Amino acid sequence: MRSSPMLLAALLVAAAGCGKEAAPGEVTSITSKGGGAHEMTVKGDAKEGDAKLGFGAAGSVKLPDDWPKDVAVKDGSTVATTMKMGGRMAVTFTWKGTAADAASWYQERLQKDGWTVESPMTAGPSTIVSAKKGKRECTAMLNEDKGSVSAMVTVGEGE
Repeated sequence: MRSSPMLLAALLVAAAGCGKEAAPGEVTSITSKGGGAHEMTVKGDAKEGDAKLGFGAAGSVKLPDDWPKDVAVKDGSTVATTMKMGGRMAVTFTWKGTAADAASWYQERLQKDGWTVESPMTAGPSTIVSAKKGKRECTAMLNEDKGSVSAMVTVGEGE
């Protein structure tokens, strides 16, 4: 008999919540968003607040409504995961291509949208493109595997 990962997660949340307030790092809820997408809330600290994580079946996760307009989304990409905590957001996009092409695309688009882009850094299969605009920072961590790119893009206020 196969058990549903969502059922297991819901049972863990229920068991963890038995009459006590969640500690930072504990899952406080998992909600179905329909179409195979889900949202999980994780208890945060007083400074950052709770974290919201979006995940689900390929193509079911949606870009957050408040994703910054000056951080472009590559045509043909799919949102794989989302996360919001405090003043920061992170979205993982996937598409067919190479990390080198993705790094060039992010450099060009961020510059076009008014960001000051730093030189990309490469370590093994990963390339990182970082940019600043006022007090905000944007980082694209790019990984390539078998003709597909995974880009985790974070944006928010810098330290």
